[in-house]
Amino acid sequence: TTLAAFLAHPAARRFVRVHRSCAVQPARVLALEPLGSGDAQLRLASGRCIRLSRRYRDEWLAALKA
Repeated sequence: TTLAAFLAHPAARRFVRVHRSCAVQPARVLALEPLGSGDAQLRLASGRCIRLSRRYRDEWLAALKA
Protein backbone atom coordinates (compact mmCIF):
# COMPACT_ATOMS: atom_id res chain seq x y z
CA THR A 1 0.00 0.00 0.00
CA THR A 2 1.12 3.57 -0.51
CA LEU A 3 1.65 6.12 2.21
CA ALA A 4 -1.18 8.23 0.79
CA ALA A 5 -3.55 5.25 0.95
CA PHE A 6 -2.50 4.54 4.53
CA LEU A 7 -3.05 8.15 5.59
CA ALA A 8 -6.49 8.19 3.94
CA HIS A 9 -7.63 5.38 6.24
CA PRO A 10 -9.58 6.56 9.34
CA ALA A 11 -7.32 4.56 11.66
CA ALA A 12 -4.33 6.65 10.51
CA ARG A 13 -5.75 9.96 11.75
CA ARG A 14 -3.08 10.04 14.51
CA PHE A 15 -0.35 10.31 11.87
CA VAL A 16 0.87 13.42 10.06
CA ARG A 17 2.86 13.35 6.86
CA VAL A 18 6.21 15.06 7.33
CA HIS A 19 8.08 13.96 4.20
CA ARG A 20 7.16 12.35 0.89
CA SER A 21 8.03 8.96 2.34
CA CYS A 22 7.30 9.37 6.04
CA ALA A 23 4.49 10.06 8.50
CA VAL A 24 4.77 10.30 12.28
CA GLN A 25 2.58 10.51 15.35
CA PRO A 26 3.04 14.02 16.79
CA ALA A 27 2.83 12.60 20.32
CA ARG A 28 6.05 10.64 19.66
CA VAL A 29 8.10 13.72 18.68
CA LEU A 30 10.41 15.07 21.38
CA ALA A 31 12.17 17.89 19.54
CA LEU A 32 12.26 19.86 16.31
CA GLU A 33 15.66 21.04 15.10
CA PRO A 34 15.88 23.52 12.18
CA LEU A 35 18.18 22.45 9.34
CA GLY A 36 17.96 25.51 7.12
CA SER A 37 16.13 26.06 3.82
CA GLY A 38 12.84 25.59 5.66
CA ASP A 39 13.52 21.93 6.48
CA ALA A 40 13.80 20.57 10.00
CA GLN A 41 14.64 17.37 11.81
CA LEU A 42 12.20 15.69 14.18
CA ARG A 43 13.70 13.70 17.03
CA LEU A 44 11.39 10.85 18.04
CA ALA A 45 10.99 9.18 21.43
CA SER A 46 12.68 6.10 19.94
CA GLY A 47 15.83 8.15 19.29
CA ARG A 48 15.35 8.11 15.53
CA CYS A 49 15.54 11.38 13.58
CA ILE A 50 13.13 12.09 10.72
CA ARG A 51 13.32 14.95 8.25
CA LEU A 52 10.40 17.40 8.16
CA SER A 53 10.40 18.84 4.66
CA ARG A 54 9.28 22.40 4.06
CA ARG A 55 6.55 21.06 1.77
CA TYR A 56 4.79 19.44 4.76
CA ARG A 57 5.71 22.05 7.39
CA ASP A 58 2.29 23.75 7.32
CA GLU A 59 0.51 20.41 7.74
CA TRP A 60 2.79 19.67 10.70
CA LEU A 61 2.11 23.03 12.35
CA ALA A 62 -1.66 22.61 11.86
CA ALA A 63 -1.49 19.20 13.55
CA LEU A 64 0.27 20.70 16.55
CA LYS A 65 -2.43 23.35 16.95
CA ALA A 66 -5.24 20.76 16.82
